[in-house]
Amino acid sequence: QYWDGRRHSRYFGPHHWENGKYKVHGKEVFGPDYCCDFLIDFIIRTQEQNLRFFAYFPMNLIHGPLITPPGDQTSAQTRFPPDLGERERKAGQMVHYMDAIVGRLLSKLKELGIEENTLVIFTGDNGTAGYLVSRLGDFHLRGGKRTMNEAGTRVPFIARWPGRIPSGRRDSFISLMDMLPTLASMTGIPIEHEVDGMDLSHNLLNKPGEDRETFAMAFEGGVYFIRD
Repeated sequence: QYWDGRRHSRYFGPHHWENGKYKVHGKEVFGPDYCCDFLIDFIIRTQEQNLRFFAYFPMNLIHGPLITPPGDQTSAQTRFPPDLGERERKAGQMVHYMDAIVGRLLSKLKELGIEENTLVIFTGDNGTAGYLVSRLGDFHLRGGKRTMNEAGTRVPFIARWPGRIPSGRRDSFISLMDMLPTLASMTGIPIEHEVDGMDLSHNLLNKPGEDRETFAMAFEGGVYFIRD
């Protein structure tokens, strides 16, 4: 699937390409739900054929434009400060809805009996937009997308593989370019040519290994930073 989100809605009444065909949906269809249903159907079909699968799901939540997702928002609202602005309120509702979709996928893996044979990774491609301010108690953090700071370049990275990845936190650096060698190592797939990135699977498996000591980030205009 490929979204036509630049010209049309990615949320209510989405337009997208699916297996070479352009599809248009009515306003009653919510794009993220449609994608989740599509992915669940794909996973079920692979299991019916006893096949392994790889799924890349770049969920459009919580990308702009900010919207109020369908359904009752009471559960989400109870977690928000009473003085939260409209933009942050909508962003929070979208995060809450995204969490529910992730929950649907994890529940389906468990229902199909493949939870312990499936590695799930949750991450992002960039920081939050600058017009949003995240709040945790008295701590406020303005988004930094397209900027050379922590809020623009640091994103969540959560890996889940019951029985293989122990719970806990890791403080080592990891970059998305490390995903290819790391996933190949964890799934036993040999890499026969040089690639960017490092195999950091030992961090996920809580084993000794070579860590990334430095991280360089560059952006248009000659702006860059190095972390070590």
